[in-house]
Amino acid sequence: MKLMRRFIVLMFLTFAAMGFKSDLPAYMLYNAKGKAVLFSDMLADLQDADVVLFGEFHDNPIAHWMQYKLSEALLSSDSGWVMGAEMFESDNQTLINEYLQGIISEKNFEKEARLWPNYKTDYKPLMQLAKDYGRAFWATNIPRRYASAVYSSGLEGLNALDETALSWLPPLPIEVDTTLSQYKAMLEMGMGHGGMNLLYAQAIKDATMGWLIAKATRDGGSLIHYNGSFHSDFHQGIEVYINAYSTRPLKIKTLTCIETDDPTKWEADAESQADYVLLIDSDMTKTH
Repeated sequence: MKLMRRFIVLMFLTFAAMGFKSDLPAYMLYNAKGKAVLFSDMLADLQDADVVLFGEFHDNPIAHWMQYKLSEALLSSDSGWVMGAEMFESDNQTLINEYLQGIISEKNFEKEARLWPNYKTDYKPLMQLAKDYGRAFWATNIPRRYASAVYSSGLEGLNALDETALSWLPPLPIEVDTTLSQYKAMLEMGMGHGGMNLLYAQAIKDATMGWLIAKATRDGGSLIHYNGSFHSDFHQGIEVYINAYSTRPLKIKTLTCIETDDPTKWEADAESQADYVLLIDSDMTKTH
């Protein structure tokens, strides 16, 4: 079976080298200027990064497939790479550590960790990679109850938290640059639905992720992080806070996803949205 798989892969690579192309491409990879690039070229570039922010669409199978292939390639190439994700809340870090170290069972981990509905199809394979390679997996998002408190009461809603709760958050108070284009766009889209508190709830998520990524890379090593694309598009959101909290200059690279009618045609509006852009056919089925 393994020999057959290798033969199929070899034949595929041979055809690719001869210039055969699909007449119905599901996706295309581009750099920030709209030049089509190979996965191998992107990988070579990202291997030199300290942080890779993979901005996904949560329900897109191509995005999740690309996450897996990229993560597998990075982890297998260098022992310094670890992982992290928005989909896991910071107060569940101990549960993740215990599961990866074999202290608790998979069943108990999945029962207690407040997992997203699409965990088994989309994020469990990534967690399994961390387990297989013996790497850390960082739970980087703020516990959702605290994001809800900010949405209801503003950032002041965090002031009443006790010492344990505060240990799961970045140092307070956090600074929010309301002039960032992504935050301004959020206010425009959410007009009448939370106002500034909507922006602050977004910012506290970005700040928590940025703070924990900076913490994870403080002593060296590199981290690939999975988050919704809005959190890292245009080098804003998480990246702003990584730079604010990091104690050393970090080389940060970003990848984002865009759904389009034709992945072979570059979306001009995507220029500079990320270092790499994954254009995906908008007819792609969803994972949930």
